[in-house]
Amino acid sequence: SVEKPFIFYHAALALQNVANILSATEEKAQLRQIGEQALANLRKFGGTPDRNTVDVLNALIASLRAD
Repeated sequence: SVEKPFIFYHAALALQNVANILSATEEKAQLRQIGEQALANLRKFGGTPDRNTVDVLNALIASLRAD
């Protein structure tokens, strides 16, 4: 019920690191869905979410969009 910016930020970085080593299209699509869900969950918290975490998740999602 309370955002933990440090934990969420580092979880987002971990997702980005996974994205950097994926090659399979199916895995990238699944990771994009995970990133989208993480961003949706982050935005459900009251108040303003950590900007750095939002930026990392947005970059992750954008990098995994289907061509």
